[in-house]
Amino acid sequence: VAFFNVHPNASSYGKYIVLIHNDEGLEVYSLYAHLSVITDTLKLGALIKAGETLGVMGRTANHDIPAKRSHLHFEIGLVGSYDFKAWVVKYYKDPNFNKFGLWHGYNLLGFNPTDILIKQQKLDGKFSIAEHIAGRPALIQIHIKGKTLPLAKRLSALIETKKLDEQKAVAGHGIDLNINGTPLRIHKLEKWVGGAESRYVLGSVNEKVALKNRCRQLVFKSGAKWILTDKGHRLAELLAMGAGN
Repeated sequence: VAFFNVHPNASSYGKYIVLIHNDEGLEVYSLYAHLSVITDTLKLGALIKAGETLGVMGRTANHDIPAKRSHLHFEIGLVGSYDFKAWVVKYYKDPNFNKFGLWHGYNLLGFNPTDILIKQQKLDGKFSIAEHIAGRPALIQIHIKGKTLPLAKRLSALIETKKLDEQKAVAGHGIDLNINGTPLRIHKLEKWVGGAESRYVLGSVNEKVALKNRCRQLVFKSGAKWILTDKGHRLAELLAMGAGN
């Protein structure tokens, strides 16, 4: 158990719980939101076994959810940055903006849980979430400057295994992101192609995916050129937190 919020009106998630799952060199979170009740014996840091009751489905949120739309909001994803507090201060001046630390929705980058659950059921014990993630189509690739990247260390299972020339230092990392801005694959870069002052650049865009999926609006096309939106820049900054030489 990484986090739980018992205040129903404090978040669009309402009462919610976050669990962390460490497996295959990958730290994955699962989130359960809009709960009417959180089990009162739940403790931070507790290990949860399959089948244990976390709470009761409901419709809590900081907005109205009609009774007939009571439901479980369920997510599976990756934490954007453990330096989230520094990122928040840069973009949001209101000291009350973030009441949830790392577990604010802006720091939670999700996958389609339906795809994961169906494939897990189909493959049973042979299912690998790291392999599943690595096989998803990318929307964009962001290049981040620096030989060290906390995200790469924390999500080591996503690093592509192509061996770099040992005589060349790592100049940066390329991160493939899905349509939600969630990391899929991480590539070590031998050469930095951005400007000397640039911390990150847009490396590439999968145009077919970009034109089909506009929900997060991370990039837009100006003439023949793809450009990061404000949301895209903020996401790149989030993923680049702590990167350096």
